[in-house]
Amino acid sequence: MSVCCSVRAGVLVEHVGIEWLTREEAMPLSARQASEEKQCLKTLSHNTKTSQSLLELLPSTPHCIPQLLQVHLTGTCQGDRAEIYRELERVLQGDDGRVQSAVLARVIAAASRDMRVAQGVTEEVRMAASDVLVALAHSHFDSVMYELQCHLRALGEISEDLVFITLGKLASSYALRCVPFVGMTLFALRTMLSQVGSSRTLRAVCSVLEQWSKAVNTYLGAWEQCSFPRMGQAQLCSSVSPLFHHVVGSWLGCEEEEAKQAVRGAMAAMMGLLVREEEHHECVWEQLPWLLGQYQQVQDTFRVTKVRRYVGHTAERGQSLPLLVQAVRCALGDSSRKVARAVLRFTKELLGCSVQSCSAWDLVAHVFAAFSQASGRLAQRKLSQAEAQEAADLQALCLDILRSLDVSVRGMTKLLWPRLLQYVVPAQYAGTLVPLCRCLRELAESRGRAGGEDGEEEPDVVASRERAKLPRPQALLARLLVVAAAPHAGGGCGVAALQLLQALSTEIHSAVGMVWAMKIPFLLQCLEGQSESCLDSAEWEQLLLKFLRTSLETIESQAWTMGLSVELSQQTGSYPWLSRKQAFLYKAVGVSLAACQHVPYVRREMKKHLSRTNYLEASEREAMISVLAGSAESHFHLALEVVQEFGASMEERPVSGAFKRLKEYHQGKRAGRHMALVLAYGQIALCAPPEQLLARVESDVVGRILQHYRASCQVLGFSFSTKGETSFGPFGSMVGLLAPFTCDSLAT
Repeated sequence: MSVCCSVRAGVLVEHVGIEWLTREEAMPLSARQASEEKQCLKTLSHNTKTSQSLLELLPSTPHCIPQLLQVHLTGTCQGDRAEIYRELERVLQGDDGRVQSAVLARVIAAASRDMRVAQGVTEEVRMAASDVLVALAHSHFDSVMYELQCHLRALGEISEDLVFITLGKLASSYALRCVPFVGMTLFALRTMLSQVGSSRTLRAVCSVLEQWSKAVNTYLGAWEQCSFPRMGQAQLCSSVSPLFHHVVGSWLGCEEEEAKQAVRGAMAAMMGLLVREEEHHECVWEQLPWLLGQYQQVQDTFRVTKVRRYVGHTAERGQSLPLLVQAVRCALGDSSRKVARAVLRFTKELLGCSVQSCSAWDLVAHVFAAFSQASGRLAQRKLSQAEAQEAADLQALCLDILRSLDVSVRGMTKLLWPRLLQYVVPAQYAGTLVPLCRCLRELAESRGRAGGEDGEEEPDVVASRERAKLPRPQALLARLLVVAAAPHAGGGCGVAALQLLQALSTEIHSAVGMVWAMKIPFLLQCLEGQSESCLDSAEWEQLLLKFLRTSLETIESQAWTMGLSVELSQQTGSYPWLSRKQAFLYKAVGVSLAACQHVPYVRREMKKHLSRTNYLEASEREAMISVLAGSAESHFHLALEVVQEFGASMEERPVSGAFKRLKEYHQGKRAGRHMALVLAYGQIALCAPPEQLLARVESDVVGRILQHYRASCQVLGFSFSTKGETSFGPFGSMVGLLAPFTCDSLAT
């Protein structure tokens, strides 16, 4: 090392108090290199196009760079100076970028002067000079850093923003080598923050804060790669904390967009560093909602994503999770969709960490709420293409969070079980059923292996669980059965629903465990290798209804069965008319009534379905018939009696005027009622036990069918044939179906 550089290094060592600064060894020129230098200088002295000649010589004689630059940089025009700096930067970045110590100081001084001079030097030259210093730092880091530290400490009114920018570039390019200078650099910044006036200077200072905070974070994850003694995390964070508080107190309200972007970057980087130390957690979490709110103004989420990763790293170590959750919860009420996406991404990080209490449950609930809101927006069908895509992306993000939920993470069982059950039944969460069923199945199986013992629960866990709107066992059975009825819908929900049903057997009823352990694997086997086009839907529905019938026979509880009937009826309103799932639900209602031996309840339900049906709607007529036919398997005589009573009440209904009767006919109301009863009698007969049917088929079934058929064709006492399927079709079908029974009756 030259005497000049050695003295400078000695001064730096004495000032900083660090004894391990690397000493730069002097690199004397060889005889050949000295000869080349003389020849270069001689060539340039006879060439009038000095700048062009220098550019041609730089790549071939990198060891002559300082001397050539010192001779020809002064006096050239601004464009040539910038071009020379650019070429010099390129050469210095090569393998042989080290220069002789004897002239290093002069090169640094020239570049430093051009970088700082505000008058007479273009912005292009100043930036090029800054870049040369960064390139020189690759081989002469200590010398360049010393030069910048001298200017940083000597700054008066902070007019030399390029000093800050260059410091930021050094931290970005040489993160680990900057760490020993963190204390002095940030301390010098603290002394001048109050003097920052212009937006340009603010942006330059923010670049230093951002890049140096990132450098420290890089060091904390790779300190073993450094040759200098390890520096403590607490010490490094304490250097950043005062600047963080100043930015929070003074700069968050800046209006200029470029300044706001610079402040965001600095805040994100500093928060990502300070979050490592528990001492600084509270101040970081207080600003987290602000950072999330920046999604309202910017599209680029890179910096916030970086903080999210830092937050996840901290939460993995179990540090102040309640504070973090509270900070994110503050942003849940924000209506901005950008904030919603940010909250969901933070939630995903949090739920991948150790959860010690129920404090994060609100975030899980928010995932389902966000999915429901997005589904509601898509259902409006009045969205633009961009809005629809945005809602679909939000749905996809919610599903991604649910798919990535790891129920084996510590504390997840207490957090999710059994509160996730409340999202199984409501129709607005139908799109989440596949990952939801997977989570619940794994939780139930985990509890089963552990014997259902989770240890003593915290009071807030118990209180939160009590507030959860958990579904009744009958509601779960009804929902999962109807989902299984359309096994290929919703991405293959049927298999997931059946698997969850088996896992929840003890939760639904203690008596069905052994039966379901045999029946459900058989149902799953029936679905193996069956595509939607290959599966016989009618046969599959019959298998599910038989499974339901067997389950209710095993349970043998009238109260439980009546509760299931109520749940099945209530859930019919969650599906559109004519849908496959709704039709299956009405068939299941019939099965549940057939299993119920409480006759007054069954009678009441039959009457309700008869009286509430809109007979102008074919789907409602079919639903009513499904209920009566299913009930008739065990209540044949009761079903006939209820239908006969309803038919008689139709005949006795007073009619005010002939015109009203004529209007009813043309609207199809009266004919619709009668033909619905024709179909009802036929289906009741088909589902009835044969031994009970034979005694009543002629008078109480076929006779009633003929009576209602004739009644449907009468208007004002005249009989005539109506057209179309409404009248003759059902009648003919019923006669054909019941003919074998009638013949058997006549034969006996």
